[in-house]
Amino acid sequence: VELFERLVYKLEQDFQDFMVSQPYEHAIDGADQVLEVVNFSIPQKLAALQRLARSSSSSSKSPQKLVVEHARRFWRDCRVVALVHGNVTPAHAKEMTQSIWKALNEFRGKTTINGNNNDDNDDFALALAPPVERRVVQLNPGVSYVYRFEEYNPDNTNSCTHLLLQMGPLELEDNATLGFIHHLIKEPAFNQLRTEEQLGYIVHTSIKT
Repeated sequence: VELFERLVYKLEQDFQDFMVSQPYEHAIDGADQVLEVVNFSIPQKLAALQRLARSSSSSSKSPQKLVVEHARRFWRDCRVVALVHGNVTPAHAKEMTQSIWKALNEFRGKTTINGNNNDDNDDFALALAPPVERRVVQLNPGVSYVYRFEEYNPDNTNSCTHLLLQMGPLELEDNATLGFIHHLIKEPAFNQLRTEEQLGYIVHTSIKT
């Protein structure tokens, strides 16, 4: 119980610290909110955490038990996308991943699929076959979007503009070219926006892939 309360306190402090961080951090997070298919904002996470902490007085189950039950449901419905990097064979990579998956079985409980209990091998094969899903929102070519929201910290009078250019699916050569272009424009962009036009104190360019 004491460890759980410390973790809840630490996580709440992290969320609160983010709420009073610099506007550019909030702007970057805002871009993630609109581009990722499923993404909960920090205020939403903070509110959920506070509801969890208060659940001991409004529920017959302790917050710790609610978290454990949620974790079991999460792992029961979980599918695996594994990337094993290093000097290993495909067979060894699958063996390593399968050992991790089996270690979770005792905690998550037996998976039931279509009403039938599956053995470990069938269960693992299904878990390694995640459905194709779009994780990032694809913006329409030639269309500009504007997303505005109030600064989380009302005492901070600063603001931020975050310009995002989406390139779409990239191959290895495209990524390398994009990195090279970023290297070329990083210093001129800073000099133009920060030194010449003095648009803001914090100016930077970056790549997110």
